[in-house]
Amino acid sequence: MTDIPTPAHLLGLIRQFRGGESEPGKDAIAGLLAKLEGEDSAGLLEAAQDLARIEPASEVAIALLRRRLDHADWDARFSAACGLGCFEPAFPILHAMLDDEDAQRRALGAVGTSCSPRAADAASDLIRLLEDPDAEVRLRAVDAIRSVADDAGVRASASVVPRLTALIQDADERISSRAIAALTAFGLAAPPAVPAIASLLRHPVYWVRCEAIGALADMDAEAVATAVPDLIPLLRSTLAEERSAAAEALGCIGPAAAASQDELARLGGEDPDEMVRAYALEALARIRNPGTIDE
Repeated sequence: MTDIPTPAHLLGLIRQFRGGESEPGKDAIAGLLAKLEGEDSAGLLEAAQDLARIEPASEVAIALLRRRLDHADWDARFSAACGLGCFEPAFPILHAMLDDEDAQRRALGAVGTSCSPRAADAASDLIRLLEDPDAEVRLRAVDAIRSVADDAGVRASASVVPRLTALIQDADERISSRAIAALTAFGLAAPPAVPAIASLLRHPVYWVRCEAIGALADMDAEAVATAVPDLIPLLRSTLAEERSAAAEALGCIGPAAAASQDELARLGGEDPDEMVRAYALEALARIRNPGTIDE
């Protein structure tokens, strides 16, 4: 890893900037650089995106963001990693962090890599980190894999879907939820994960169940038909949002969800929540008359 420029060297670089019609003047660049050391994470990312388009400023910006990776506050380190992902020359730095002995550095490396246009180049290492012993590293690796799910090379990996499927049962609820979301991004490659996703419909945490319901609704109807028996009990949930989501998912499955018709008819006529009744009736229509309801 290259040395981080000293403050004196940074100042010297900043002084090299000159105003011109094609790029901001040195005062504007200095203002952008100042945002990289501020407390506003959104402002930092916007500044990083602007500076990444100003080649002479990249070296300074990358150096400042690398210093911020050692900040005492996690959020500050997180925003620095995201900011580094905006700079193509910083990709080797972030990629190398995936092998760091320190778990937080590996996690930050995954965060930054997921923000990089070259993220797919690190796919094999990110897939490996899905089995990292540290929960934060696994979480950030899942997010990074989701960000490159459209890459042909990532989709071709024989290990990515099985490893994401295994994470559905992770003890960390954040990882379970994010693994489901990542799997749905793999489209037709994800059906083998349906039984594991369906098992989370009985999870004690509401938002994990909702993530599982949403994933099943987004997947191939034929593939998720086996989850119908697990979805039907949710039509009696005490939470209106959960009843609505379950009804919507059953409607997306269509005729293969015929076993849910009695419960959906009950909801459509008796549920006290107007939205639940609407979703139930629409689901019934989709099951009985597939193709007649506009998407």
